[in-house]
Amino acid sequence: MLRPGDIVFARTGATTGKSYMIRELPEPTVFASYLIRVRVASSVDSSYLAHFFETPAYWRQITTSANGAAQPGVNATKLGQLRIPLPPLEEQRRIAAVLDNAGDLRKKRETTLDLLDALVGSIFRQMLGRNTPDAQGTVDLAEVCDVLAGFAFDSGRFSDHGDLPVVRIRDVVRGVSNTYYVGPFDKRYVVSDGDILVGMDGEFNRGRWRGGPALLNQRVCRIAVRDPRVSEALIFAFLPSQLKAIEDRTPFATVKHLSMKDLRGIQIPLVPESVQRRFEQQVHAVGDLRSAAVAANEHSAGLFASLQHRAFAGQL
Repeated sequence: MLRPGDIVFARTGATTGKSYMIRELPEPTVFASYLIRVRVASSVDSSYLAHFFETPAYWRQITTSANGAAQPGVNATKLGQLRIPLPPLEEQRRIAAVLDNAGDLRKKRETTLDLLDALVGSIFRQMLGRNTPDAQGTVDLAEVCDVLAGFAFDSGRFSDHGDLPVVRIRDVVRGVSNTYYVGPFDKRYVVSDGDILVGMDGEFNRGRWRGGPALLNQRVCRIAVRDPRVSEALIFAFLPSQLKAIEDRTPFATVKHLSMKDLRGIQIPLVPESVQRRFEQQVHAVGDLRSAAVAANEHSAGLFASLQHRAFAGQL
Protein backbone atom coordinates (compact mmCIF):
# COMPACT_ATOMS: atom_id res chain seq x y z
CA MET A 1 0.00 0.00 0.00
CA LEU A 2 1.06 3.56 -0.71
CA ARG A 3 0.67 6.55 1.54
CA PRO A 4 1.44 10.28 1.19
CA GLY A 5 5.16 10.98 1.38
CA ASP A 6 6.15 7.72 -0.31
CA ILE A 7 8.45 7.95 -3.34
CA VAL A 8 8.15 5.42 -6.18
CA PHE A 9 10.84 4.57 -8.73
CA ALA A 10 10.80 2.91 -12.13
CA ARG A 11 13.07 -0.09 -11.68
CA THR A 12 13.54 -1.19 -15.29
CA GLY A 13 13.40 -0.14 -18.92
CA ALA A 14 13.98 3.23 -20.54
CA THR A 15 12.65 5.16 -17.51
CA THR A 16 14.91 3.38 -14.99
CA GLY A 17 15.50 5.60 -11.97
CA LYS A 18 12.72 8.07 -12.67
CA SER A 19 10.90 8.90 -9.44
CA TYR A 20 7.69 10.48 -8.22
CA MET A 21 6.63 11.56 -4.73
CA ILE A 22 3.09 10.72 -3.64
CA ARG A 23 1.54 13.86 -2.18
CA GLU A 24 -2.04 12.72 -1.76
CA LEU A 25 -4.13 9.59 -2.23
CA PRO A 26 -7.91 9.97 -2.53
CA GLU A 27 -8.38 6.22 -2.04
CA PRO A 28 -6.32 3.15 -0.99
CA THR A 29 -3.66 2.55 -3.65
CA VAL A 30 -1.07 -0.15 -4.33
CA PHE A 31 2.00 0.11 -6.58
CA ALA A 32 2.82 -2.01 -9.63
CA SER A 33 5.53 -4.66 -9.75
CA TYR A 34 7.74 -2.54 -12.03
CA LEU A 35 8.01 0.15 -9.34
CA ILE A 36 10.06 0.37 -6.14
CA ARG A 37 8.61 2.19 -3.14
CA VAL A 38 10.79 4.22 -0.78
CA ARG A 39 9.30 5.23 2.58
CA VAL A 40 11.46 7.68 4.49
CA ALA A 41 12.44 7.52 8.15
CA SER A 42 11.22 10.16 10.60
CA SER A 43 14.61 11.91 10.32
CA VAL A 44 14.16 12.56 6.58
CA ASP A 45 11.90 15.01 4.75
CA SER A 46 10.24 13.36 1.74
CA SER A 47 10.22 16.52 -0.35
CA TYR A 48 13.93 17.08 0.29
CA LEU A 49 14.68 13.52 -0.81
CA ALA A 50 12.44 13.83 -3.88
CA HIS A 51 14.38 16.92 -4.96
CA PHE A 52 17.68 15.07 -4.55
CA PHE A 53 16.36 12.35 -6.87
CA GLU A 54 16.25 14.93 -9.67
CA THR A 55 19.88 16.03 -9.37
CA PRO A 56 22.83 15.08 -11.62
CA ALA A 57 24.52 13.57 -8.53
CA TYR A 58 21.64 11.12 -8.21
CA TRP A 59 21.51 10.28 -11.93
CA ARG A 60 25.25 9.62 -12.05
CA GLN A 61 24.83 6.99 -9.36
CA ILE A 62 21.82 5.44 -11.11
CA THR A 63 23.60 5.31 -14.47
CA THR A 64 26.60 3.62 -12.85
CA SER A 65 24.54 1.06 -10.95
CA ALA A 66 21.97 0.22 -13.64
CA ASN A 67 22.17 -3.40 -14.73
CA GLY A 68 22.04 -4.53 -18.36
CA ALA A 69 22.88 -2.72 -21.56
CA ALA A 70 19.78 -3.83 -23.45
CA GLN A 71 17.34 -3.43 -20.57
CA PRO A 72 18.90 -1.37 -17.77
CA GLY A 73 17.46 -1.60 -14.29
CA VAL A 74 17.99 -1.00 -10.60
CA ASN A 75 16.68 -2.76 -7.53
CA ALA A 76 15.88 -1.89 -3.93
CA THR A 77 19.34 -2.95 -2.75
CA LYS A 78 21.09 -0.59 -5.16
CA LEU A 79 18.76 2.25 -4.24
CA GLY A 80 19.62 1.61 -0.60
CA GLN A 81 23.32 2.09 -1.43
CA LEU A 82 22.88 5.62 -2.84
CA ARG A 83 24.98 8.33 -1.21
CA ILE A 84 22.73 11.20 -0.14
CA PRO A 85 23.72 14.47 1.61
CA LEU A 86 21.60 14.58 4.75
CA PRO A 87 21.64 17.73 6.92
CA PRO A 88 19.45 18.04 10.06
CA LEU A 89 15.70 17.66 9.52
CA GLU A 90 14.87 21.37 9.88
CA GLU A 91 17.53 22.26 7.31
CA GLN A 92 16.09 19.62 4.97
CA ARG A 93 12.67 21.23 5.29
CA ARG A 94 14.08 24.69 4.62
CA ILE A 95 15.89 23.51 1.50
CA ALA A 96 12.81 21.62 0.29
CA ALA A 97 10.64 24.72 0.74
CA VAL A 98 13.04 26.87 -1.29
CA LEU A 99 13.21 24.30 -4.10
CA ASP A 100 9.43 23.76 -4.00
CA ASN A 101 8.83 27.47 -4.55
CA ALA A 102 11.39 27.65 -7.36
CA GLY A 103 9.90 24.54 -8.93
CA ASP A 104 6.41 26.05 -8.87
CA LEU A 105 7.68 29.05 -10.83
CA ARG A 106 9.25 26.73 -13.42
CA LYS A 107 5.99 24.82 -13.82
CA LYS A 108 4.10 28.04 -14.50
CA ARG A 109 6.55 28.85 -17.30
CA GLU A 110 6.17 25.33 -18.68
CA THR A 111 2.40 25.82 -18.75
CA THR A 112 2.96 28.51 -21.38
CA LEU A 113 4.61 25.94 -23.65
CA ASP A 114 1.74 23.50 -23.09
CA LEU A 115 -0.79 26.17 -24.07
CA LEU A 116 1.14 27.05 -27.24
CA ASP A 117 1.40 23.36 -28.18
CA ALA A 118 -2.35 23.02 -27.60
CA LEU A 119 -2.90 26.01 -29.90
CA VAL A 120 -1.00 24.27 -32.70
CA GLY A 121 -3.14 21.19 -32.13
CA SER A 122 -6.28 23.30 -32.37
CA ILE A 123 -5.10 24.89 -35.64
CA PHE A 124 -4.33 21.43 -37.00
CA ARG A 125 -7.76 20.03 -36.14
CA GLN A 126 -9.44 23.02 -37.74
CA MET A 127 -7.44 22.98 -40.97
CA LEU A 128 -6.08 19.47 -41.44
CA GLY A 129 -8.14 17.11 -39.31
CA ARG A 130 -9.37 13.80 -40.67
CA ASN A 131 -12.77 15.27 -41.52
CA THR A 132 -11.40 17.99 -43.78
CA PRO A 133 -13.05 17.86 -47.22
CA ASP A 134 -9.70 18.76 -48.79
CA ALA A 135 -8.03 15.45 -47.85
CA GLN A 136 -7.10 13.37 -50.89
CA GLY A 137 -6.80 9.98 -49.25
CA THR A 138 -4.17 8.64 -46.86
CA VAL A 139 -0.83 6.82 -47.05
CA ASP A 140 1.31 4.88 -44.58
CA LEU A 141 3.83 6.97 -42.66
CA ALA A 142 6.58 4.73 -44.06
CA GLU A 143 5.54 5.65 -47.62
CA VAL A 144 6.34 9.33 -47.11
CA CYS A 145 8.96 9.23 -44.32
CA ASP A 146 12.11 7.34 -43.37
CA VAL A 147 11.63 5.78 -39.92
CA LEU A 148 14.91 4.90 -38.17
CA ALA A 149 14.96 2.93 -34.93
CA GLY A 150 17.73 3.74 -32.44
CA PHE A 151 20.73 1.56 -31.63
CA ALA A 152 21.31 -0.35 -28.38
CA PHE A 153 24.32 1.62 -27.17
CA ASP A 154 26.21 0.06 -24.25
CA SER A 155 24.96 1.81 -21.08
CA GLY A 156 28.29 0.96 -19.47
CA ARG A 157 29.79 3.65 -21.71
CA PHE A 158 27.33 6.35 -20.59
CA SER A 159 28.83 9.27 -18.68
CA ASP A 160 28.17 12.88 -17.69
CA HIS A 161 30.69 13.92 -20.35
CA GLY A 162 31.88 12.37 -23.60
CA ASP A 163 31.81 12.49 -27.37
CA LEU A 164 28.09 12.99 -28.03
CA PRO A 165 24.90 13.10 -25.93
CA VAL A 166 22.63 10.05 -26.01
CA VAL A 167 18.94 10.53 -26.82
CA ARG A 168 16.88 8.31 -24.53
CA ILE A 169 13.10 8.15 -24.11
CA ARG A 170 13.08 10.65 -21.27
CA ASP A 171 14.85 13.17 -23.56
CA VAL A 172 12.33 13.07 -26.43
CA VAL A 173 9.93 15.73 -25.17
CA ARG A 174 12.47 18.14 -23.69
CA GLY A 175 14.77 17.81 -26.71
CA VAL A 176 18.12 17.76 -24.86
CA SER A 177 20.21 15.21 -22.95
CA ASN A 178 22.77 15.43 -20.15
CA THR A 179 23.99 11.86 -20.65
CA TYR A 180 26.92 11.22 -23.00
CA TYR A 181 28.34 8.19 -24.77
CA VAL A 182 32.05 7.41 -24.86
CA GLY A 183 33.06 5.04 -27.64
CA PRO A 184 32.74 4.25 -31.37
CA PHE A 185 29.39 4.72 -33.13
CA ASP A 186 27.72 4.44 -36.53
CA LYS A 187 27.02 7.87 -38.06
CA ARG A 188 23.61 6.64 -39.21
CA TYR A 189 22.41 7.09 -35.63
CA VAL A 190 23.46 10.74 -35.28
CA VAL A 191 20.47 13.08 -34.98
CA SER A 192 20.49 16.84 -35.56
CA ASP A 193 18.54 19.87 -34.40
CA GLY A 194 14.98 19.86 -35.74
CA ASP A 195 14.74 16.08 -36.20
CA ILE A 196 11.38 14.56 -35.25
CA LEU A 197 11.74 11.87 -32.55
CA VAL A 198 9.28 9.35 -31.11
CA GLY A 199 9.58 7.53 -27.78
CA MET A 200 8.49 3.89 -28.08
CA ASP A 201 8.03 2.81 -24.45
CA GLY A 202 5.60 3.97 -21.77
CA GLU A 203 3.88 7.06 -23.14
CA PHE A 204 4.31 7.27 -26.92
CA ASN A 205 5.53 10.87 -27.16
CA ARG A 206 6.97 12.83 -30.05
CA GLY A 207 9.27 15.84 -29.97
CA ARG A 208 11.83 17.86 -31.89
CA TRP A 209 15.50 17.52 -31.05
CA ARG A 210 17.32 20.76 -30.20
CA GLY A 211 20.42 19.55 -28.34
CA GLY A 212 22.92 19.50 -31.23
CA PRO A 213 24.45 16.34 -32.73
CA ALA A 214 23.47 13.34 -30.58
CA LEU A 215 23.15 9.55 -30.73
CA LEU A 216 19.77 7.87 -31.23
CA ASN A 217 19.43 5.23 -28.52
CA GLN A 218 17.24 2.12 -28.60
CA ARG A 219 13.45 2.54 -28.25
CA VAL A 220 13.63 6.03 -29.77
CA CYS A 221 12.86 6.57 -33.48
CA ARG A 222 13.71 9.38 -35.88
CA ILE A 223 11.18 10.32 -38.55
CA ALA A 224 12.49 12.14 -41.64
CA VAL A 225 10.09 13.36 -44.34
CA ARG A 226 11.19 12.38 -47.86
CA ASP A 227 8.00 12.88 -49.91
CA PRO A 228 7.09 16.39 -51.15
CA ARG A 229 3.38 15.58 -50.78
CA VAL A 230 3.64 16.09 -46.99
CA SER A 231 5.43 18.68 -44.88
CA GLU A 232 7.28 18.24 -41.60
CA ALA A 233 4.76 20.58 -39.97
CA LEU A 234 1.93 18.25 -41.02
CA ILE A 235 3.69 15.13 -39.76
CA PHE A 236 4.71 16.73 -36.46
CA ALA A 237 1.19 18.01 -35.78
CA PHE A 238 -0.56 14.79 -36.85
CA LEU A 239 1.54 12.31 -34.85
CA PRO A 240 0.28 12.97 -31.27
CA SER A 241 -3.33 11.92 -31.89
CA GLN A 242 -2.25 8.81 -33.78
CA LEU A 243 0.35 7.80 -31.18
CA LYS A 244 -2.25 8.27 -28.43
CA ALA A 245 -4.70 6.05 -30.31
CA ILE A 246 -2.05 3.32 -30.63
CA GLU A 247 -1.08 3.73 -26.96
CA ASP A 248 -4.70 3.36 -25.83
CA ARG A 249 -5.18 0.08 -27.69
CA THR A 250 -1.77 -1.43 -26.85
CA PRO A 251 -1.89 -4.20 -24.20
CA PHE A 252 0.87 -4.33 -21.60
CA ALA A 253 2.12 -6.30 -18.61
CA THR A 254 4.52 -3.71 -17.19
CA VAL A 255 5.31 -0.97 -19.74
CA LYS A 256 3.61 -0.36 -23.08
CA HIS A 257 5.79 -0.83 -26.18
CA LEU A 258 5.23 0.82 -29.55
CA SER A 259 6.00 -1.53 -32.44
CA MET A 260 7.75 -0.41 -35.60
CA LYS A 261 4.90 -1.99 -37.57
CA ASP A 262 2.30 0.21 -35.87
CA LEU A 263 4.46 3.33 -36.19
CA ARG A 264 5.25 2.80 -39.86
CA GLY A 265 1.60 2.03 -40.57
CA ILE A 266 0.16 5.31 -39.23
CA GLN A 267 -2.17 6.72 -41.89
CA ILE A 268 -1.14 10.22 -43.03
CA PRO A 269 -3.76 12.39 -44.80
CA LEU A 270 -2.75 13.79 -48.17
CA VAL A 271 -3.78 17.44 -47.95
CA PRO A 272 -3.36 19.92 -50.85
CA GLU A 273 -0.08 21.81 -50.76
CA SER A 274 -1.85 25.17 -50.55
CA VAL A 275 -3.64 24.12 -47.36
CA GLN A 276 -0.42 22.79 -45.87
CA ARG A 277 1.34 26.07 -46.63
CA ARG A 278 -1.35 28.08 -44.85
CA PHE A 279 -1.06 25.72 -41.91
CA GLU A 280 2.74 26.14 -41.85
CA GLN A 281 2.43 29.93 -41.81
CA GLN A 282 0.23 29.81 -38.73
CA VAL A 283 2.44 27.22 -37.05
CA HIS A 284 5.53 29.37 -37.67
CA ALA A 285 3.82 32.34 -36.04
CA VAL A 286 3.11 30.23 -32.96
CA GLY A 287 6.64 28.84 -33.20
CA ASP A 288 8.14 32.31 -32.79
CA LEU A 289 6.22 32.73 -29.55
CA ARG A 290 7.25 29.25 -28.47
CA SER A 291 10.94 29.94 -29.15
CA ALA A 292 10.79 32.96 -26.84
CA ALA A 293 9.06 30.85 -24.19
CA VAL A 294 11.66 28.07 -24.55
CA ALA A 295 14.49 30.58 -24.12
CA ALA A 296 12.86 31.89 -20.96
CA ASN A 297 12.40 28.32 -19.71
CA GLU A 298 16.04 27.46 -20.39
CA HIS A 299 17.17 30.50 -18.45
CA SER A 300 14.86 29.51 -15.61
CA ALA A 301 16.13 25.91 -15.75
CA GLY A 302 19.72 27.12 -15.52
CA LEU A 303 18.92 29.19 -12.46
CA PHE A 304 17.09 26.25 -10.89
CA ALA A 305 20.00 23.88 -11.59
CA SER A 306 22.39 26.33 -9.91
CA LEU A 307 20.04 26.64 -6.94
CA GLN A 308 19.69 22.87 -6.77
CA HIS A 309 23.48 22.36 -6.82
CA ARG A 310 24.01 24.89 -4.05
CA ALA A 311 21.22 23.32 -1.99
CA PHE A 312 22.79 19.86 -1.94
CA ALA A 313 26.34 21.20 -1.61
CA GLY A 314 25.42 22.91 1.66
CA GLN A 315 25.72 26.41 0.14
CA LEU A 316 22.08 27.53 0.19
